[in-house]
Amino acid sequence: MRTWAGLARGVVAGAIVASGWGCAAGGQVKDSLPVAEAPAEAPTEAPVEVAPAAEPVARAAAPAFDLGFDILPPDPPAKAFKANTAGLKRHEAGDWAASKALFAEAVGVAAEYDLARYNLACAHARLGELDAAAAELRTVLERDLPRFRRRWDEDQDLVALRRSPQGEALRLHLEALEQAWVAAVRGGVPAVLVREQLHAVTGTRAVGQVRPGVWNHGLRRFIPTMDELEDSFSALTDPVHGQAITLIATPDFNDGAKLVTASVAVAPLDPPGVPPRITRLGDEALDAVELHAIAQGARVRTNGVRTAWRELRAGGLVRSPTQDGPDRPVLKVNADGTLLFQPPPSGFSVKGAKLFAPGAAVGIALQRRHGVSPLHSVLTTGDGAVAIVTSMRAKCHDGESVLRHVIDRVDLRARSAEPLSDDKGQGAAALGPDGALYLQIGDTVHRYATVTATSHEKLPDGVRLVAPMGEPTCAD
Repeated sequence: MRTWAGLARGVVAGAIVASGWGCAAGGQVKDSLPVAEAPAEAPTEAPVEVAPAAEPVARAAAPAFDLGFDILPPDPPAKAFKANTAGLKRHEAGDWAASKALFAEAVGVAAEYDLARYNLACAHARLGELDAAAAELRTVLERDLPRFRRRWDEDQDLVALRRSPQGEALRLHLEALEQAWVAAVRGGVPAVLVREQLHAVTGTRAVGQVRPGVWNHGLRRFIPTMDELEDSFSALTDPVHGQAITLIATPDFNDGAKLVTASVAVAPLDPPGVPPRITRLGDEALDAVELHAIAQGARVRTNGVRTAWRELRAGGLVRSPTQDGPDRPVLKVNADGTLLFQPPPSGFSVKGAKLFAPGAAVGIALQRRHGVSPLHSVLTTGDGAVAIVTSMRAKCHDGESVLRHVIDRVDLRARSAEPLSDDKGQGAAALGPDGALYLQIGDTVHRYATVTATSHEKLPDGVRLVAPMGEPTCAD
């Protein structure tokens, strides 16, 4: 049985570019640093008219920022995409006045079209309109620092701006922005932003891109932790180890149960905006990939127990010195999607439909379906009062696919469990640094203000704790 996860992934990459999510001058390169999403470099010897210099820059009080996204950025309308594309052609020809008008048209149609706004900043800079260029750059840097930070340093369109008083002011602004970004990441719960695309063949919605980040509820915003990468299949942010991880892969069209062209991208959380290190996992088609963060990168295992854990460090992939199981959140990925596994804390275990706490000979009774689910995640609060037990079952049974979760909240002192969910589809749980409980039920994340709260609120569409998982692919 071929599910949406296996069917869709091979064609959405092209749809990402067509919808305006692709780079201005090309896509990401898997085996090297990402290609800059900027207008193609125009001749550097062309004259630049510089606007009158601003007053000398003085340090001021730390500004307030609108960091990240409050909602999933919408696809740009066709009119905006066409204007941006036409603007790129004029910009490449050195006609910056014409490109400015077209980029401005794109932004006027879709204010959240960050790529067009960045291109508009480049055109302003080429024309010597440095105040306007700096203003547009401030907007895109505040919304998506990992995507645009390196471009500020390297884009030849911005040379005049970088050398100007306006550029010095922007550098000071950027220093404060980076500190605010790091603080916002530390104050958020790990999450992913999932963008769906319209499938070119079936006409159904399919996953087009997964991006790591955190949901900061105090800001009510998603804060991305890595640049956009083409063919991103799954992702994870681990604040404890200070790493963001993205798995780049596509299902094999010849065998929908396998992943091909798999690579792992890793970027530090501090400083933000550092280009990810991308390492290929080999040329063979893979049944599964498991990965989690370590202090200086990621740890990866392919095809389950048949292979060893390897560590992705600065020098590439090396065999891990220990083959012990991980103690951090793990992504378990196959061609159907991703499951999030939270290893139980030391001394905790789930056996049958019971949770066993450290030193306890008698388990705490859970919902019955925990006993038939093979993958158990356990989270505990810092005071040891509450545990959240999530069990996942993804398998084929008599030729039918089964994807189901069950989640219980356990009062460890009263030794009693309360059911939170028992339903089809994906499930996951997380405890936020603000003391809140986050539950993903299917495609929706619910936030409980405290771990014992009974009421909850829904997070914006597209914000999830884990990348999507389709029903298992079963043999016909």
